[in-house]
Amino acid sequence: MKTFTKQILLTAVFAVCAAVNASAYDFEAGGLFYNILSEEDKTCEVTYEKFENLNSSSPYSGDIVIPSSVTYNGETYSVTEIGDMAFENCTGVTSVVIPNSVTRIGSYAFWECNLTSVEIPNSVIELGYNPFDYCFSLEKFTGPLASEDNRCLIMDGKVFSFAPAGLTSYSIPDCVTVIGSVSFNASALTSVEIPNSVTEIEVDAFSECIGLTSVEIPNSVTKLGHNPFSFCPNLEKFIGKFASEDNRCLIDSGKLYSFAPAGLTSYVIPDSITEIGQWVFYGYSDLTSVLIPSSVTEIGQWAFWDCTGLTSVTVQNDNPENITLGYDVFDEVPTSTCILYVPKGSKELYAAADQWKDFTNIEEIDISTGINMISAGYEQRGNLHNLNGATVGDGYKGIVIKNGKKVVVK
Repeated sequence: MKTFTKQILLTAVFAVCAAVNASAYDFEAGGLFYNILSEEDKTCEVTYEKFENLNSSSPYSGDIVIPSSVTYNGETYSVTEIGDMAFENCTGVTSVVIPNSVTRIGSYAFWECNLTSVEIPNSVIELGYNPFDYCFSLEKFTGPLASEDNRCLIMDGKVFSFAPAGLTSYSIPDCVTVIGSVSFNASALTSVEIPNSVTEIEVDAFSECIGLTSVEIPNSVTKLGHNPFSFCPNLEKFIGKFASEDNRCLIDSGKLYSFAPAGLTSYVIPDSITEIGQWVFYGYSDLTSVLIPSSVTEIGQWAFWDCTGLTSVTVQNDNPENITLGYDVFDEVPTSTCILYVPKGSKELYAAADQWKDFTNIEEIDISTGINMISAGYEQRGNLHNLNGATVGDGYKGIVIKNGKKVVVK
C-alpha cells in the first residue's frame, strides 16, 4: 500500500524522473550524488544515484555527513537542498548530519531510512511531503522545528513528519493547526488525540494507520484533504465533527472524505452524500456489496480501487449521465463477476456508459419497492428482521429489514 500514497502526491515528480536518463545526477563528490540547481548562484542539491534504485539497492548507508559545499570541475557549489527522495529506501542509513547551508528538505527525502534521531538546522525554511516517512525507528527531532516533545517536525503550525518509535498513542501538540499530508502515515498508533487548535487535516494524513479503531474530529477542523484516513482497515468509527449518523463516514458539504470499514462486508452509503471522494474505499477487500444512493452525482478517481471482494454494486440513479466519474473508479474490482444492479429501465444506459459498461453482468431492480440493496450476505451491525418483524439470524435469505430499510439477501 505504501507506494500508492506516494504515487498520488508525487505524480509530477515521477513524471520528471521518468524522463531522466539512468544517471539522475550531475556529479559525485565524497560518496554523495548532486544535481546543480543554479550555475549562476553556484547551488546544488543532494540526490539519488539512479531513479531505478529507489525501490531496490542503494549506494547510501551508514552515517551520512552532508557537507555545506562541494567542488566540481574547479567550481565550488553550496549545498542548499536535500532533493525529493534523495535517500529513499536507504535502509542502511543510520544517521545524518545536515549542514546549516540547507534550506529545503524535499518530499520523502529520507523515506524508510533507519534513523533514530535527526537534528534540523536553523537554515531550513521549506519542507516537502513527510521527508521522514516510514522511518519507524525515529525517536526524536531536534532543532528549532521540533515540537516540545521532540516527536513532531512543525513549520508554521503544520506537522510535516512524526517520530513514531515506541508509541501506540499520541496527543498532537496544541500548537498544531494543520496536520500535513502523510505526516502520520503507517505509524503504529492505536489512538490519537487531535487538539482543538487543528483547523485542517490534509490528504492521507493518517494513511495506513492500521491500529486506529476510533478517531474524534474536533469542532475546530474546517477543512479536510482527500481521504485523511485512507486504508485504515481496523477503523470502526468517527466521532465528532463531520461524522455520519452511523459513525462510519467523514462527510463535509455532502462529500464523503473517509470511511471506517472495520467489521463490514456490506454498506449502504448514506443518502446525505452527493460526492464520493477520491480513493475512499481503496483496498477494502472485505466489502462484498455496496449501495450508491441516487443522491450521489460524483464519484472520485480510484474510489473503489482494489475492492476485490465486491460481488455486487447497487446504483439507485436511473441515468449514469447524472453521475460524473473520475478515472479508474472501479479499477481492480472484479467486474466480470461482480453484478451491477441498476434501476428498472436503465440497463441499456449503464451498459453503454463509460466505466459502468465494464461490468459484465448488469441486472435491473425495481427501486420503487423500497429495496435498497441486493447482497450475497449482509453483516452490518444491528439486528435483521423479516417483513413480519421477526428477528432472523445468519444464513437467512430473502427480503430483510435493516435500520428501517429493505435489503434482499441472496
